[in-house]
Amino acid sequence: MKWFNKLNPTMKIVVIIIAIIIFFWLLSFLKGFFIQSSDAGKTRGELAGLGAQGIKPTYSNADYRSMSDDLERALKGDSWNNTNETRVYEIFGMLKNDADFIKLKSAFGIRRNQTLDEMVDDEMWDSEIERINSILSANGVTKKIQF
Repeated sequence: MKWFNKLNPTMKIVVIIIAIIIFFWLLSFLKGFFIQSSDAGKTRGELAGLGAQGIKPTYSNADYRSMSDDLERALKGDSWNNTNETRVYEIFGMLKNDADFIKLKSAFGIRRNQTLDEMVDDEMWDSEIERINSILSANGVTKKIQF
């Protein structure tokens, strides 16, 4: 710490600010890493259980990644930051069973430091989330967006 004590007060503040930024970036990274790691095992277990019941994902992994990308764009909006609710409803309407919902959530992972449930809750009104959950129910999906 001798080098730190030799710095002038302004440089000490700069070093402290940089250290704080790095700390929070690391914390954010580790949060995402641990959530995705724990979710991966849970996802495999849930899919195996559903598979034993004859419930299989409808789409390919690439399709779920594409839906996740579309969902993020629809939720975060365009340059005016408007959520495209119609597109969000369309994407959730494509899900036909619980395996589809699990695969979509897994493909979504952590984006902009948020899970799918967190981003939907952040960007949409409760009534809109209830509509998403109604769409899921109508398609036979028992999983729901938690808000």
